[in-house]
Amino acid sequence: MPRTGRFHKDMTTNSKSERRSNQTTQISNRMNKVSPIPLERKLKKAIALLNTFSEFTEYQHGPRNPYLKWLGTNPALTRAQVIRFLCFWYPVSRHQPQILLKIAAAYPNWADRRLIMLNYWEEDGMAKPGDSPHYDLLEALIEKMGGKLKIDRQADKLVTQFHKTLDRMTPAQATGYVAAIEHPALDISAYFRTIIRLCGHSKLLTTDPYLTIHVDVEPDHIIWAHGNALRHMKTDSTGEILDAYQKAMSFWEEFWSLAFTRLNYPGNRAAQIDLSPAIKPRKN
Repeated sequence: MPRTGRFHKDMTTNSKSERRSNQTTQISNRMNKVSPIPLERKLKKAIALLNTFSEFTEYQHGPRNPYLKWLGTNPALTRAQVIRFLCFWYPVSRHQPQILLKIAAAYPNWADRRLIMLNYWEEDGMAKPGDSPHYDLLEALIEKMGGKLKIDRQADKLVTQFHKTLDRMTPAQATGYVAAIEHPALDISAYFRTIIRLCGHSKLLTTDPYLTIHVDVEPDHIIWAHGNALRHMKTDSTGEILDAYQKAMSFWEEFWSLAFTRLNYPGNRAAQIDLSPAIKPRKN
C-alpha cells in the first residue's frame, strides 16, 4: 500500500532527521576524533597542513616566522607595549564571531555550515554555560595587566575593511577565507604567550582563560579548516579557493607588520604608525 498523507510526511521527516543525525555524528567525529590524541600529535598534523598551504602564500609560519624569531631573542618589552599590542589585536577578536557567521551563511551545505558554527560558538562564548566571548576574555586580560582597553584606530580600520570584503562570497571563496583565517593561529598563540612572559606576567600563562584556551583549540581549528579546504579542492574551483586564501593571507601580512610596530620590532622601522587617539570599545 503506497504511503500517503500524514504517514508519508512523518516518514519523510523522520528520514531527514535520521540523515541529519547521521551527519551530526559524522561531523562531531570529524571535529572530535583528534580530541583524545595527545597535543603533540595534533600539532604535528596541523603543521603538516600548514606546510602544504604555505606554498600558496608569502607568510612564514613557525620557526621561519620573522616575528617569532625576533621574540626568541628575548627583546625587552614593557607592559605598556604589550597592552598596546593586545589593543591592536582586539578588533580581530571583536569581529571574528560575525566573520564566522558570514562564512557559514555562504555555504548551502548544512555540514559545512555546522563546521563553522562549532568554531563560532567557541568564539562567541556559547559552547557551554558560563563561557564568555573571547573578546571579553581579552579585555579582562588587558585589565589584569593593569591596562585599559583602548581600541587601536588603525587596526579597527584595517579589520573593518577586511570584514566588508566578506559581504558576498561563494562557497569556494568561503572555504579559502576560513583556511587563511586559521592559518596563523599557532603563531598568534605563541605571540601572546611570549610577549606576556617577556613583560613580566608569566603567572598569567597558566591562570588566564584567554591565554590557556587557545593552546588546546588552535591545532583542531587548523586541522578542520585546512582539511576541509583540501577536500573542497577535489570538487570545487581550486582557483577560487586559493584566490580567497591569498587575499586573506595578504590581510594578515599587513596586519602583523603594523601590529609589531607597537612592540618596536626592528624589521618594521619604515612602517607608519597611526598615532591618532584610540577609539572607545563598542558596547554590546
